Amino acid sequence: MRAEIASLSARLSERAGNAAAYVQDEATTVAGAIREHPATATTLFTLIGTIGFAIGYLVGAQSVENRTAWYRRYS
Repeated sequence: MRAEIASLSARLSERAGNAAAYVQDEATTVAGAIREHPATATTLFTLIGTIGFAIGYLVGAQSVENRTAWYRRYS
């Protein structure tokens, strides 16, 4: 059983190392694209932020409409 655990641990460690290398390569690629096209990256991040803000605003507004005052819940 210890041998099996050691084998599983070794395989998991190898896969984690491969995943970390893949993520690092992708991050380097994205960073390079941002360096080459800063205006596009700024526009994209602004658009994503605006969409996120709008979704957050709508969710927050919806939860306020459904919320009752705390003193009305217990009367």
